[in-house]
Amino acid sequence: IFKSTALLINPSHHTPLLEGDNCLRTSDCAPGYCCARHFWDKICKRMPKEGEVCSKRGRKEVPQSHELFQRCECSPGLSCRLQSDNKDKQNSRLRVCLRTFTFFKR
Repeated sequence: IFKSTALLINPSHHTPLLEGDNCLRTSDCAPGYCCARHFWDKICKRMPKEGEVCSKRGRKEVPQSHELFQRCECSPGLSCRLQSDNKDKQNSRLRVCLRTFTFFKR
């Protein structure tokens, strides 16, 4: 059985797609969502907010491999960084979305 790809967007009347809808690119999705891989399809997923788990995109060990479950980048104004208050240094690979600019009190 072959899966046909339906036209997702009517160019004359663009209705943003919501979470779980099939998409081709992030611009197809509603604000606050991105188009990311989920198994072999791409769907709109919610962008993580401050304090939520994220994935740092970078060089892969196997460049040709595809992630089966991609996460969106953090919401605007946030960046994906190592969780600083992690007491267990062995598992310090957990990343969360944190404010891009931190202002320090004097």
